[in-house]
Amino acid sequence: MKGHQEGQKDSGIRGYSLMELLVVLIIMGVVLMAVYSLFRSQQVNYANQDSVVDMRQNVRAAMEMMGMEIRQAGLCASANRPTDSVFGIVRATGTFLQFTTDGNMNAALTNGAVLEENETLTYEFTQDPETGTWFLTRDAERPAGGANPVNAQRLAGNLMANPDPGDGNTAQFIYFLIADGSFRDVVSTPPSANYATSNPLTDANLAGADQNRLDAIRRVRVTVTGRTSRPDQTGQFRNYTLRTDIGLRNLNYINN
Repeated sequence: MKGHQEGQKDSGIRGYSLMELLVVLIIMGVVLMAVYSLFRSQQVNYANQDSVVDMRQNVRAAMEMMGMEIRQAGLCASANRPTDSVFGIVRATGTFLQFTTDGNMNAALTNGAVLEENETLTYEFTQDPETGTWFLTRDAERPAGGANPVNAQRLAGNLMANPDPGDGNTAQFIYFLIADGSFRDVVSTPPSANYATSNPLTDANLAGADQNRLDAIRRVRVTVTGRTSRPDQTGQFRNYTLRTDIGLRNLNYINN
């Protein structure tokens, strides 16, 4: 009888009750959800920041290349420029800019009927009809005054219309002309006249609308607005606008 009583002695060791297990599971679930939420938030923020960085690099790279090349517009090895070629701005609108530059310094833009490499350059902003976004192309094989692209390479994509800077002028290219020794904005009436035989800097007979000539352009303002490739956590696309003024230093030496 005694041995039987000793075998029934309580050892003091107890297991977890069902309620205690449920409480532990709930606490662990709350902790895991908090960790996941933090991880997910950091992942989204990283993706958003990565998208913003890509957008800024996209815009800056395009602007840097355009600035470097547009600044060379009108470069010619000879002060007395050949009359059969236009060294400078060939065509200019709010979304289109074509210009020439004497890259190899031989005072010629063609070799026979073939364009010399990277001497007739065309930049064009085009809107994609399907997505509504804009893209920028560079064409180094389009003939001066050519109506259609020849080898247009996409320089930047996922762009958007420029925001209103306050004056209603949202053009990507804005042109400033010499007029009485000062610059003036003529984007509302983009210059379309061909090069004349006189120099707009020295011809006293030129005034007002007569100075709306391609060879009177002395500065180009370029504005590019990029958009992120994906929306942020609020569902909004972020954008970034970069604007720069490019002086056409070579056109100051036109001697027609």
